[in-house]
Amino acid sequence: DFWGSNMASPPGKGIVGRSPFAFLSRTTPQYTGPGGQAMTPWPAAAPSRSLAATPAATPGQQPTGLPPRALPAGLPLPPPPTNLPPPPNYRDPFPLGNAAAQRYAQLQPPPEPEPESPATWLSQSFYAEARANFNSYDPGVWIGNTNVNVMGLMFWPWFGVTIWCFLLTIYFEVISPSHKEWVAMPMDAHVLMGGALGFLVVMRTDASMERWWEARCAWSTISNCCLSIGAQTAPALQGDNATEKVLGLLMAIVVATKAHLRDEKIQKDELGELMDPQLVRLLNRSANPPLQALKALSTQVRLTLPHDDPNTDTLDESKLGAALYDEVSEQIRVMNHAVGAMVKIKTTPMVYSYIATLRCFMLLWLVTFPISLIGEFSWMAAPALSLIAFLFLNVEQMAVEIEQPFGDDANDLPMEEYILELEKTLLEMVPGYEYPPDEEDEAAEVFKATPQDGWNNVSPEWRERRVIGQR
Repeated sequence: DFWGSNMASPPGKGIVGRSPFAFLSRTTPQYTGPGGQAMTPWPAAAPSRSLAATPAATPGQQPTGLPPRALPAGLPLPPPPTNLPPPPNYRDPFPLGNAAAQRYAQLQPPPEPEPESPATWLSQSFYAEARANFNSYDPGVWIGNTNVNVMGLMFWPWFGVTIWCFLLTIYFEVISPSHKEWVAMPMDAHVLMGGALGFLVVMRTDASMERWWEARCAWSTISNCCLSIGAQTAPALQGDNATEKVLGLLMAIVVATKAHLRDEKIQKDELGELMDPQLVRLLNRSANPPLQALKALSTQVRLTLPHDDPNTDTLDESKLGAALYDEVSEQIRVMNHAVGAMVKIKTTPMVYSYIATLRCFMLLWLVTFPISLIGEFSWMAAPALSLIAFLFLNVEQMAVEIEQPFGDDANDLPMEEYILELEKTLLEMVPGYEYPPDEEDEAAEVFKATPQDGWNNVSPEWRERRVIGQR
C-alpha cells in the first residue's frame, strides 16, 4: 500500500509528501523550497488531509513542506504539480515497452495525407444538396417510378369530389332509397364528355411540355456556347490570369442566369474560391444580371486577345485576335437570345381563358358524374369516381409543375446539375490544372501508346502516300 503507508508524515514535521518515484530509489529526493525549507517535488494530495489536520508549527514559522504563505484552515491540499523535472536518479521502469512502442511506430506506414480539393468557382456541397431535390429515374424500372401522391394542388378538388359522391351514395342508398331512380340514367353523355375532356387535358399537357423542352434546349445552347468560348479563347489569351478571368466570367453567366430565372440573388454560400466577389456584387445590383455578365465577358475578351499593338510581334496574331473576337461575339449573341427565350417562358404563362375553361369543364364533369355512377355501381361509385378524378387531376397537376420549369420543384429543370457539369469541363481549361492522381494513373494504364505505336498501326498504303506527300 504505497499511497497509504508511505504518505504519512512524521509527528511535528507538518505535511511532507513522498515522491511517486520512491520505489526506484531508497532516498526521496529533497529540494529547497521558499524560506529554506526542505521540500519534495511531489507533495501529498490525499483528499482526506487538509490544513486543519496539520500539526501546529512554532509561532512565526511556516509548516514544513508548505510555501511561505498563509492559507485558510480547512482547505484541501492542491493537486501534485505536473511541470516539475524528474529527480536526477530517475530511470525509465519500462525501457523494453517504450522501445517496442517506438519500433511498432516505425513499422507502421505513415498515414497518407488527404488530397486537397481543387479550388472551384462554386460550392460543391451547396450545389450537390440542391441537385438532390430533383427527380431522377431509371426508364427500365417500373415499380420505383410510380407516383400515387394526392397532396398538393389536386388534393382539395379530389377530396371534395370524393366526399360529394360518397354523400350522394348515402342519400340514395340509405336515407331515400325510393329516389334511386333519379340516378338510374345511362352513362353515354358523360362518356362522350369525358372523351372531349381528355382531349383538352392532353393539349394542356402538351403545351406545358413544349415550354419545358424549349427551356431545356435554351439552357443547352448556353452551355455549349460557354464551352466553345472557353475552348477557343483559352489557348490564345495573353497570360494565365486572363484565361482564368474569362473562364470565371463564363461560370458567372450561368450562375446569374439561374438566379435571374428564379427571381433570386446570387447567394454567398453557393460561391467557391475562384469566383470574383466584386463581380457577384455587381451582378446582384443589376436589373439584368445575365446581360451584365455577357458584357463583362465581351470586354475581358476584347482586352486580352492578341491585337495590333506594340506588344504584338507579328500581324498574324492581330488577325487571329480579330477572328476569335468575331467568333466570341457571335457566341455571346446566341447566348443572349437563349437567355431571352427562357425569360419569355418565365414571364408568359399559359392563356388564362384556356386554363379557366378547362378547369371549369373538368370540375363540372366530375361533379355530375356520380349521378350516373350511383345507379350503376351503388356503393362502389365513390371509389370509382375517386380513381377517375385522381387520373384527370394528376395530369393537370403535372402540367402545372412543368409549365414553369425554372423553379426548384422536383420536376423542374435541374439547373444545378447542368452548372456542375459545365464547371467540371471549364476547370480542365484552367492553366496549370492537374488531374487527381487516381484518374491520372488509371488513364496511364488504359492508354500507353506512343506516337511511334500509332505510326506502326497505319496501313502500308497510307504510310507510303504520307511519305510521298512529305517529299
